[in-house]
Amino acid sequence: MTYPHLAQFSHRLRDALASTPDYSHFVTWLSIAERTWTIDKVFLNDVLPAGHGHGAEAMSEHLLASPDLFFHADDSAKFQFRSFLESLPDLKKIVVSDIINWNTYLLMAVAGSTEEETKDFLGDILDFALQIELQHADLTRNQLSELSLLEVFGHTVLGKLCSSVLKNWNSRMDSNAEFNRIQMESAEVVFGEGDEEIFGQRRPRMAVIVHLGESKPSPQV
Repeated sequence: MTYPHLAQFSHRLRDALASTPDYSHFVTWLSIAERTWTIDKVFLNDVLPAGHGHGAEAMSEHLLASPDLFFHADDSAKFQFRSFLESLPDLKKIVVSDIINWNTYLLMAVAGSTEEETKDFLGDILDFALQIELQHADLTRNQLSELSLLEVFGHTVLGKLCSSVLKNWNSRMDSNAEFNRIQMESAEVVFGEGDEEIFGQRRPRMAVIVHLGESKPSPQV
């Protein structure tokens, strides 16, 4: 937690030297100083069945569980929190980094663009692929260009994952009067240096930054 960049380098070096693991792989980084939670890896790897919310549940535990689950006793004693949940009211951003999920990457790459701009960017072949991903996301071309980035993100695979994680957090917070609920307020797409292997080609690295805010729970009827 204190040195997130060193931890990220260590994980990525290990992954580069290993083949596909025979376990599900979830890696996140929490920076309390920057009030940012970064989602780095979400891979079921055919170990956990898809479509049952296991990924979101595992990711939620990274902040809902006691530090003792992730650190040795001597290290966890350094934290003032009974769980990382106690830092969540100050959380300002979720960063979904190095996106390689094709559905999320393709839709967010052209979200907000006109149909002509989208075709110029993708070409004929990927324009056909876009139509398939729009169907998977239950979106139309008009919605892709007219909706906000956050609304489009909410229809993507990784956007739905983030929504499920927030739902898990808020479910736990509802039992503690000290905390307000967390909601996604806006999103932005950032292309970084370098590239990733995505859908058979090297493509610019993408991250989606989701800005968070607090919302009080609806009054009980």
